[in-house]
Amino acid sequence: CYVQPDTLFHLAKLSEKSPDAIIASVQRDLQSQSIESLTITCNFLLGFPTRPGVISVSKAQLAQGLIPTRLIQGGRGALIPIEVFRKIGLFDSEAFPHYGADHDFYLRAHAAGVPLYVGLHALVDVDTTRTSSAANPTKMSFSQFRDSLSSIRSHRSTRHISPLFRRYFPIPHL
Repeated sequence: CYVQPDTLFHLAKLSEKSPDAIIASVQRDLQSQSIESLTITCNFLLGFPTRPGVISVSKAQLAQGLIPTRLIQGGRGALIPIEVFRKIGLFDSEAFPHYGADHDFYLRAHAAGVPLYVGLHALVDVDTTRTSSAANPTKMSFSQFRDSLSSIRSHRSTRHISPLFRRYFPIPHL
């Protein structure tokens, strides 16, 4: 991840306006400079912990610099006030030692009434060639996709994602 030079400035300014909120940066692909989505939501029913959301904003939202979201995409460039940790606790590294702790944390924050936002002028560039091996399923072969279900480098690893599903979308006897 490469944090743009003015990202922390933008996050701090937005936090002054919304001191009780978690404010995340916009994540942009380092190579293409494209923004896949600004907000995400859960779609546990179909087997996905996240689903892309809004990719466009209104002029009013752009002027305000914030867009509300129900879930934040990972911890890349997120500003979390200490009061939020006091209210809901820390990331659950016991249940989620590798993947899923960020989703769990933001889902708990949302359930506790903590506002979640994306700061539209705060940017973090993500080098997808160095992150999760499951980052772009549309460009994977079948064997690569199959391997992503068990690889420690994959956020799709069933071993690592199962605790998240058990906690937020339990299916009896599975």
